[in-house]
Amino acid sequence: MSNTNGLTNLESLESIAPLDINTIATPPKPRQQRVKVSRLKIDAGNGRIKFLANGYFDVIRSIISTVTTPRNTLGAFEWEGTQWLIGADADVVNDAESRIEVGLLSGAKINYFPHMVLGAIASHPTFLDGATKVKGEKFCKRLIVDIECLAFARGEELLTKLQTIQRFSKDGMTYEVQWRYFTVHPEGYGAAIVAHRQMKELDQHAKQFHILDIGNGTITLTTYNCFGNKPLAGIPRSGSGGGVLAILEKFSEAANYGDHETIYLDQLRKALERSIVIEDNGSKRYQAIVAGSRNDVGASLQVGLRDWKDKHPATRKVLKEVDEALLDGEYVFCCGGGFEIPPIEDFIRAQFPHSDRLIVLPTPGTISLRALEEIKNG
Repeated sequence: MSNTNGLTNLESLESIAPLDINTIATPPKPRQQRVKVSRLKIDAGNGRIKFLANGYFDVIRSIISTVTTPRNTLGAFEWEGTQWLIGADADVVNDAESRIEVGLLSGAKINYFPHMVLGAIASHPTFLDGATKVKGEKFCKRLIVDIECLAFARGEELLTKLQTIQRFSKDGMTYEVQWRYFTVHPEGYGAAIVAHRQMKELDQHAKQFHILDIGNGTITLTTYNCFGNKPLAGIPRSGSGGGVLAILEKFSEAANYGDHETIYLDQLRKALERSIVIEDNGSKRYQAIVAGSRNDVGASLQVGLRDWKDKHPATRKVLKEVDEALLDGEYVFCCGGGFEIPPIEDFIRAQFPHSDRLIVLPTPGTISLRALEEIKNG
């Protein structure tokens, strides 16, 4: 480089690399490790636990047992020094120390919410594959979970219960859990999303519609405002104790009336689940076959449904409000596991004859949970 009177000439300036001020002023950022998050959608109900994750959907019974020995089976895990088993196997396991049927205990949906979440995770074939190794720990992994759930209970109450789980074990591996995000929707919210879309075609000027949800433990009518882009829920008219369990109770009373062999509740539950509607010469009857005797107690089911409507206060109140909504020219969309049973659907429809505004949504027992995935993708 040549200098003249202490100044740099043009030729020498061209040979100097430009100064990168940003590189000098800002040190390089440390590389951040990506966090692997597992996402679970769950409806932990009185009768069934429905869950969806990693494209896998399943339904298990809301039955919780403590067992004496560890098990390498779906639905089994260890938490707080106790071996737990959740699902249908929990109802038949021989070494159960205690057995809890969630729908039969007041407040169990809240108190046993952590058990049902862990039961869903332990019943999912790939969910725990999302856990990451803890450095220096051969038999310990870290699990970060985002949860969306359907529930009537306050989200804060459920989250407080869930946060009692910090560690649990399954099949010899311990998992440290961080509950990252927790979102609670009304129980019929997914069904309301689907109904809201239908309302745009059925009546563009309607301002509200209703969701009738018959679950295992409750019958509920919820009003949704559909004026905007998303449905907004009002306060549910909940009929506590008016769900399928109440139908089963009335069914049992009718089936066991008189002097004959006792038909046990578990037999009647199965008979109810596989019951059908038979049309014969313009009339209808219900068929419900009891395993073992092969007796058809469909006539008792008809009596039980009628008693459920007439003698259960919550059911009578909710169905009256459904009738008022239909008479006002509003739409009522039906969902819940009760509507998966053909005689229950048929009986409900028969209470509101000639009403084309009572609409049973497709796959009514699972639509609310499945629709959450559609919302995410759509």
